[in-house]
Amino acid sequence: MEGLRWDRTEPVNSIEEIEKALKSLKPDKAAGPDNLTAELLKLGGDTVASELREIIESVWDTGKWPEDWTTSTFIPLYKKGDITQCSNYHTISMISHASKVLLKVIQERIHAKVEFELDEMQAGFRQGRGT
Repeated sequence: MEGLRWDRTEPVNSIEEIEKALKSLKPDKAAGPDNLTAELLKLGGDTVASELREIIESVWDTGKWPEDWTTSTFIPLYKKGDITQCSNYHTISMISHASKVLLKVIQERIHAKVEFELDEMQAGFRQGRGT
């Protein structure tokens, strides 16, 4: 698949954004297809954050995601009832924790833009606000 190219209008990803996203990864989650756990990425400290920043910059500039970041492993988990019925299962998808870092950076940027654009009277589905 050919990557998308665009003019950079967003600021360069900061190491602080990467570190914040790394810290937000939940512990004790299974590793994705790349076999890297969240704990391993967190233990890597500044070195991992710096390397992830370089990879994320490359993704940002070229639009091409690393192959391991585009692969998900789907696992059916039995709930209850007849084991031969698909409706008695729910699935989980295991993706790379490294890709979650980029997704969290994107999510934070979108969130910041939405908060800026929304009227103060808009309260639904916003943290710290209610109707």
